[in-house]
Amino acid sequence: MIHIKNGFKGERMIVFPKMVVDMMEHDPVCGAMMITHIGYYPNAKCHYIDRRLPIDEYVLIYCVSGAGWCRLGGRRYAVSAGQYFVLPPDVPHSYGASDGAPWSIYWLHIKGWYARVLLSGVGVPHVLADGLSCGPARIQMFEEMYCTLAEGYDMDNLRYAAAVLGHYLGTLLYPHQFVRANGGTDANVASGHDADVCQQAISYMKAHIDKQVTIKELAEYTGYIPTHFAAVFRKSVGHPPIAYFILLKIQAAAQYLQNTRLKVNQIAAKFGYEDFSYFSRVFSKVMGCSPSDYRRMPHC
Repeated sequence: MIHIKNGFKGERMIVFPKMVVDMMEHDPVCGAMMITHIGYYPNAKCHYIDRRLPIDEYVLIYCVSGAGWCRLGGRRYAVSAGQYFVLPPDVPHSYGASDGAPWSIYWLHIKGWYARVLLSGVGVPHVLADGLSCGPARIQMFEEMYCTLAEGYDMDNLRYAAAVLGHYLGTLLYPHQFVRANGGTDANVASGHDADVCQQAISYMKAHIDKQVTIKELAEYTGYIPTHFAAVFRKSVGHPPIAYFILLKIQAAAQYLQNTRLKVNQIAAKFGYEDFSYFSRVFSKVMGCSPSDYRRMPHC
């Protein structure tokens, strides 16, 4: 079997000179997260890479059609359209296109301390919850990075590409948020995953924002037992469920304070707080000031 690293019809690729990489590593913006290689391989028949000597960069590959595979830590993973995988630095790995349906891939080599924060522990491969439904928007970001870097290696180009890279990685790592930001709904994403359960719970909170809800009520709605639901929610969202529900209430109450002339006690009642004094204490704890003070602040 013929193995090819690159040279595919229609391919595009930029490999940064070492001097440019060294310059980026000393820049406060690019040093956090930088691109060192970027490319697109369409219909990459016989594509194959075997790095027995590891490199000090993350390798991110996003498959948009066809299929392929990757191998890491002695395990081989199948990769199909709508999936991406991230190979960590300093670890031997290999990957390649399927013989029967060679993949088309967008790929990046990434370095920097912030890249390590974002990409550490990302599984291989990772199924995108949005499949390819938001593919065009994601590909547009890739094109922004590629076209900017193709113009040259001046610092403004490098920093702009680094900024777009952060957004691009966000579309992969947080697909639920990306779907909703692009006009989709939770119906666009697969069900059964812990993140989906949390989104179900948050939707329930928003629908009952004028009431008080309990952990038991939220758990029953999602089909989890309360202790497991609470643990899953906190791990996924970063807040305990009821604390997050309170944040939603206070966020909505703050908008009423800004945009309406309702009295504070009326707003409190609108969000299920019959005790105005208690509402005021909760608001102050979350926002750092009383409802009345918040209303008087300029917010432009």
